[in-house]
Amino acid sequence: MLVLWLLALMFLIAPSFVYTMRIESRATSSFEDEASAWALAVAGVYMAAAEVSADYAIVASNEAGLVFLEKAGGGFQPLPSKRDFRLGEGTVSYRIEDERAKVNLNTATRGVIDELLRTHGAERTARDAIADSIIDWRDGNSDYHLNGAEDNYYGSLPFPYGSKDGPFDFTEELLLVKGVSREIFYGKAGEGGIGRSLTVHGDGKLNINTAGGAVLSAVYGPGVANEILLKREIEGFITTRSHGGLVTSEFFLVTSTGEKGGIRFTIEAALAKDPGGKEAVFLSWREHGVGYE
Repeated sequence: MLVLWLLALMFLIAPSFVYTMRIESRATSSFEDEASAWALAVAGVYMAAAEVSADYAIVASNEAGLVFLEKAGGGFQPLPSKRDFRLGEGTVSYRIEDERAKVNLNTATRGVIDELLRTHGAERTARDAIADSIIDWRDGNSDYHLNGAEDNYYGSLPFPYGSKDGPFDFTEELLLVKGVSREIFYGKAGEGGIGRSLTVHGDGKLNINTAGGAVLSAVYGPGVANEILLKREIEGFITTRSHGGLVTSEFFLVTSTGEKGGIRFTIEAALAKDPGGKEAVFLSWREHGVGYE
């Protein structure tokens, strides 16, 4: 009878043990895939850094994304790049954005901020509050503009905080500023918000080869913006500086995603080309973590 009871007990325990082992095996495999996805995302960032470190003269854009062009003979030719590829058992996908294609939050005038908000659909009252509050947030004093805000406003909120009175470090910091909603920053479904048109890197000069119509119009006005866009459409890219803008860039934002076993890991890094050399240096590094297909 004792043997029969032991056999019965083993039959009861065995399925639970097998199930537990399968769960642990899957957890181990998932952890390995997460680590691999992270490593693949890192590889994408460093592939982008290699592109930024190249000896290019022009930075332009086309349907495929950002293009780095080098001088070749009497003209320019694109440098090779492969931003989606397999590596081992996983894949790497990265994109590079030109930060000189965007309005600089720390240097833009009130008029440029107002116009950019207008082109993104913000109403006049909201634009006045946001534009003044951005200037109040980044300046070094506690005086506020007519429609702006300082410590007395932010301190009265349900979750109080102070005005920074210093430059923006990340564009998402704008969400702390009076009047800026998630809808204004990120946009509605199917529409881009103002966040994609902003940067905190560089000195405010635009690359007229890569800036979009809304940014060009906000900085130069619609007439000059149309002139630049038409020239790009006809010639492909512009080789001569004009309107105070540049035709190249040294500030970039990289978004790299590694994927393995259905698990994705995304890293966002800001890069700058060292003015004194060819190496790319990191300005920021943010890991957005794991996602699943």
